[in-house]
Amino acid sequence: MIKLKHILTEAIIGNSIKCDNCGWSWKIKDGGNDLYMCHKCGHDNTPQLKEDPKKGTGKKPKGSSRRLYTDENPKDTVSVKFKTKQDVVHTLNKSSFKSKSHKRQSQIINLIHQRLRVAVDRTKDPKKKKRLRSAFEYIKKKKTASKEKTQRIRKSESIAPNHDGKAAPYGSGYKAVEENFADKKVKGKSRPGRVKRAGASCKGSVTSLRRKAKKYSGTEKGKMYHWCANMKSGKKK
Repeated sequence: MIKLKHILTEAIIGNSIKCDNCGWSWKIKDGGNDLYMCHKCGHDNTPQLKEDPKKGTGKKPKGSSRRLYTDENPKDTVSVKFKTKQDVVHTLNKSSFKSKSHKRQSQIINLIHQRLRVAVDRTKDPKKKKRLRSAFEYIKKKKTASKEKTQRIRKSESIAPNHDGKAAPYGSGYKAVEENFADKKVKGKSRPGRVKRAGASCKGSVTSLRRKAKKYSGTEKGKMYHWCANMKSGKKK
């Protein structure tokens, strides 16, 4: 008798058999005595039965009868109790729980929440129901807090630096700053006080600054007026 945990690896499509080796197919009724023997390449396609992987390997084949809460990774296990509120508190205070990542902790909290929700719904005894409901209300608060922390983490990961805590276009917050003004002036190349030393000033409108740059054309003062006008207008020098 074939158990549910066994699966077939050979392909039987409707009334035909497909060769695993060459892909040729033939009807079952035409298979003769060697039903699974491919008459084109000679490959034996007799169905092979494959057992479920051992527990603890982390492998779970499709169609497996393995239970949902099978301990696939014993090293990552946190034993949980949830009969009372104190049981839940004790579980969440364990070092084995606190040492896990936030993502793993959230999974454990969700598991306890789901089990308690079902337990509260199914329990008929008033005393037990009251005890379970107290534990359920406690884990609900923990789940809400965990969800809020997840949202904070996601928000912090989406915020780009140098943008005052605001989200920025993809990649814009992570490129090195190579300029500091609209005229593409490279940071570190300027000489502080150059405008003042030349006897110029960036005060006034763009038009007035251009007029002064033309007036002092060919001098350092004229260059500084020209630079100030470009800064204000956002154009290159």
